[in-house]
Amino acid sequence: MRQSPPSPEPAAELGRQVRMHRTASNRKQHEVAEAAGLKAVALNRLELGTAGDVRISTVARVAAELGLELQLMPLGKGAGDDPRAA
Repeated sequence: MRQSPPSPEPAAELGRQVRMHRTASNRKQHEVAEAAGLKAVALNRLELGTAGDVRISTVARVAAELGLELQLMPLGKGAGDDPRAA
């Protein structure tokens, strides 16, 4: 079975998710950035998907600040798919 290729713009999708959760929590970029140990411009670039190579620890700190956690899933699988169920 052939797996779907990764999203063509994973950085843009990550940024969209971060911005969506930040705005849903009514927090400003500078507030989240400062709490996560970043400059606001760095969080802005992350949200725009233009930050380049970002350390996973940076993404994890931003996620934690927004009450989120990072998870891994197989390529081409939906968020609700559980590989243990197969």
